[in-house]
Amino acid sequence: MVVTLLVLLAILGGVAFLYRPPPPAPDAAPPEVFSAMRAVEVLRRVLGDESPHPVGTPANQAVKERIVRELETLGLTPEVRADLACDSHERCRQVENIVARVRGADAQLRDGPSVMLAAHYDSVPEGPGAADDGAGVAALLEIARIFQGSPPPRSVVFLFDDGEEAGLFGARAYVEKQAVDGVRWVVNLEARGTTGPSLMFETSANNLGLVRKFARGVERPMTSSAYYAVYERMPNDTDLTVFKRAGLSGVNFAFIGGASRYHTADDDLANLDLASLQHQGDNALGLARALASDAPAEAKEPAVFFDLLTLSTIWWPASWTPALAGAAVTVWALAVGLFARARRLSWRQAGWALADVPLLVSIAIAFGLMLQLVWQATGAVGFPPWVRSPAAAIVACWLGGALSSALAPAVLGPTGRLGTWCGVWSWWALATAVSAFLLPEVSFLFLVPLLVAGAAGISVGWLSSPVGTGVLTTLPAAFTAIVWFPHIHLLYDAVGLFAPLAIVLPVSLALSPILPLIAGPRSRWARARIVLAGVFGATSLTAAFTQP
Repeated sequence: MVVTLLVLLAILGGVAFLYRPPPPAPDAAPPEVFSAMRAVEVLRRVLGDESPHPVGTPANQAVKERIVRELETLGLTPEVRADLACDSHERCRQVENIVARVRGADAQLRDGPSVMLAAHYDSVPEGPGAADDGAGVAALLEIARIFQGSPPPRSVVFLFDDGEEAGLFGARAYVEKQAVDGVRWVVNLEARGTTGPSLMFETSANNLGLVRKFARGVERPMTSSAYYAVYERMPNDTDLTVFKRAGLSGVNFAFIGGASRYHTADDDLANLDLASLQHQGDNALGLARALASDAPAEAKEPAVFFDLLTLSTIWWPASWTPALAGAAVTVWALAVGLFARARRLSWRQAGWALADVPLLVSIAIAFGLMLQLVWQATGAVGFPPWVRSPAAAIVACWLGGALSSALAPAVLGPTGRLGTWCGVWSWWALATAVSAFLLPEVSFLFLVPLLVAGAAGISVGWLSSPVGTGVLTTLPAAFTAIVWFPHIHLLYDAVGLFAPLAIVLPVSLALSPILPLIAGPRSRWARARIVLAGVFGATSLTAAFTQP
């Protein structure tokens, strides 16, 4: 048990370390390297006195003129395209988009399909928009400098569009009233905060070719088809929404940490994390280079994908998912059969253990609702649900999920390690099968741990030593943590604290593979659970009273 907990804590620490943006490259970085230090100096000139600059204001006009001057300084010939754009509610705005092009180096490819990098340059009335989307503007200008010095094979279009905050008007004007400049692929840069890693959170449909390019071009990937599946079902829109409706393929990058500063006066240069700007620029540059290479991004079918601890991107065609899920369920069933054949598995205990996961979920729901009621009653959390000092609250959510896992087996009494293992992974097998057909984009969250659990079960099926049963639990628990912890680590930035259950429940599910190790009533575990409950209560109350 101790070894397993140490392994999980090490993985959690590794996730916290790896899922940070890289340090900003200095001014003296090689010219072909993206440098956040160079980019932020350009952004200082573009933002000037850091006045808010919504569409149609003199301040926005001044920002537009500064962007044009920066492009001209790079030797480009920017074009300002003024147009009237209207949305589906018949609201209209006059916008001025800035378009510049770096011609491709390959004579056979430069006039063919091109890649577009896009960012909006207007801000909300409440703040200067240094992150949203000044960081995107600065990244585009730095990438334009790099490509101007060393053009890729295909041509690259740079779009600085206007009126995004008012209703995506600049993007509408670009696709509806102007030529799209032979663009086939779009890389859109956004921000919903001032810090954090750059996430590739959205793609166009039938994204297998794009994901392949992403895996090839981006060195520190932080992405998941689960992000895409959730975002597609939310009412949020960005400029990429407009580009996708126009038939263009593309991806969205954004950093979402520090959301309490989003759309406020605190979205200024002083609060912009240069590490986030560096990661955003690295990602956009890497993917743009991959898309602008001589090989087109085809393969028009959906993909299932996720990053492996930022080290690489794992992907497969979504059409493979039912077969992979079937293989994982089969491997797990073979392991169960081996244990049953060796008379090491009590079906009665396994049947009782089937209740462990529903109990775990019920306890997690109770803890999540308790946190929500306490924090709302004390005024610690309102709306928007992001706070300036979230650390204590996040710890409380993780403790609630961990305590749910610790308490669930105590309710049922002894079910045996193998019985509990069989009961827990029965639910994972069901989740794998259901998600493979109903929501394949998130199926990897269940499929990968189940496959490892089944393989571990087969490998120790003929062993009876304590080491074997330890591996049977620790190995799949570790792989579950590797797949789940990065997603949970980002949940606060994604959803805030308005519904703590959104963090507590995934933590409890991610820790459910350790239930076999704590199954059965032991006096020391009973005392430990009481202590854990007390620590959880104290932490949650501390979190409630310390949120400004």
